[in-house]
Amino acid sequence: MRLSLKRMSLASFLLVAALSGCGKEDSSEKASAQPELKIEPKKRLLSEADAKQLADDTLRYFTKYQNALADDAVMNKDALLRVFNGPEFSALSDRWPQPFTGDVEAEKFGACRNLLTSATGYAYAKHDYAFRGLSEKEMLPLRKQFRQDMKVCRASLAN
Repeated sequence: MRLSLKRMSLASFLLVAALSGCGKEDSSEKASAQPELKIEPKKRLLSEADAKQLADDTLRYFTKYQNALADDAVMNKDALLRVFNGPEFSALSDRWPQPFTGDVEAEKFGACRNLLTSATGYAYAKHDYAFRGLSEKEMLPLRKQFRQDMKVCRASLAN
């Protein structure tokens, strides 16, 4: 019994001794390390044509899925949420510049950018209404906002 305890304490001592040197940097490694690069986000401004095309793409995307949101019979839990979390939605969202950055052309189509938020909110509310017992009264303002953003986006593209 004593022998195994000695072996265990010797093994643990060797383990501690071996690990105590790990993680220490060599002074030559420190000197050759490159300085940290500071990356600042690029401020991206859209041209008038690009902003209009992006707004049109956004409106077409949500027009395509508007019927899925409106029709209770089409309600498929996974498909509905995939529309508003999928790669196509993400790619569209990534194309829009951040709001309030001074991009005048993108601001002209603010309602189209707002569709990203209002449609997602409405889709989640519609999902919760269908599958989790959310009251219709709580879902209606989100539907109204989504429809309003669709209408304003169409109007901004018509001008």
